[in-house]
Amino acid sequence: MWKALALVALSTHGAASDPKPGSCEATAQKHAKSTKLVAYKPPAECTTQGGVQEPTAVTKESKARPFVTCKDPKTKLGVDFAKQQLIVTARSMSPAQVGIDVYDDGKVITFVSRDRSPCKNAPRPMPSPNETFVYPAKAGARTFTEASCTVPTKCL
Repeated sequence: MWKALALVALSTHGAASDPKPGSCEATAQKHAKSTKLVAYKPPAECTTQGGVQEPTAVTKESKARPFVTCKDPKTKLGVDFAKQQLIVTARSMSPAQVGIDVYDDGKVITFVSRDRSPCKNAPRPMPSPNETFVYPAKAGARTFTEASCTVPTKCL
């Protein structure tokens, strides 16, 4: 009997550690060998702006200027474009979206929309104004793809 109980306990433990398909945990595991990009922090008194829905790789400081404006136009952006590039995109998030994760595997940059499950009587999703997102990535050619995942939601 103890052998059967131990086997049941071990098999339940393994099953509980597997994330639910479509969850953000499962997506993170899928991209475990990728670099998770962190949003670019512009220098003081500079802001990000512009951008288009399609992601763009910016490989020169002069090409980044339309997306990063500074009170002093001579302010350096703090990016070594010999080693890095800036990935720029503009997004409109719905009320169901709680963020974006960006993964870079060296060949493909994947934008993952983090969505919450809808709750009963929740507001209908409506687009918000476009917001510019900028991420530094290592230099090199990339293609872009989109994905989504679901974060756990506690409905009231």
